[in-house]
Amino acid sequence: YGVGFTLPLYAFEKVLNIKSESTVYIVRHGVTHFLFICSSFFIYLLCLGLFKNKWIGWTTQLFYLFMPIIWAHSFFNPKDIPFMALFAVNLYLLFRTQQVPSKKMYLLFGFFLGYLVSFRMMGIILIPLFLLLNSLAFFSIPNKKPITYRLFLVKHALFLMAFIIGVLFLWPFLWESP
Repeated sequence: YGVGFTLPLYAFEKVLNIKSESTVYIVRHGVTHFLFICSSFFIYLLCLGLFKNKWIGWTTQLFYLFMPIIWAHSFFNPKDIPFMALFAVNLYLLFRTQQVPSKKMYLLFGFFLGYLVSFRMMGIILIPLFLLLNSLAFFSIPNKKPITYRLFLVKHALFLMAFIIGVLFLWPFLWESP
């Protein structure tokens, strides 16, 4: 496991000067649950964007929120729930890069994907999906001009740069001397 969740949480505890073990315990569980609740909004946005129907978005969000085992784990699981929550955010950002293929979206998705990989290496599975979707979209454009190729490569270079920065910034094990 990476430290993408626990390291910022530790810094948060130090900034607030939390020293009591019971308070640290409560804060960590509260933040884990809060992150889970926030990720449900991105599930809603993803389903709203995919299906163009608020009811499907709300229903999916409710299923996500009130799945008994996930709901229970959202209070105490500091590894799986943050990964799942950030995976949901990354799925939404992947969807947005397909809808609005701007440089800003590529940078945002790259950084958040790097953050996801700092939780667990399994997050890297979104890179082939991202490349597949972008390649399909790019090669379906008729009459491509040379500037289109250059823009395609620039956006992917920005994504790769943001991804590497996200991983390195939030995974101290990869630093030379943490």
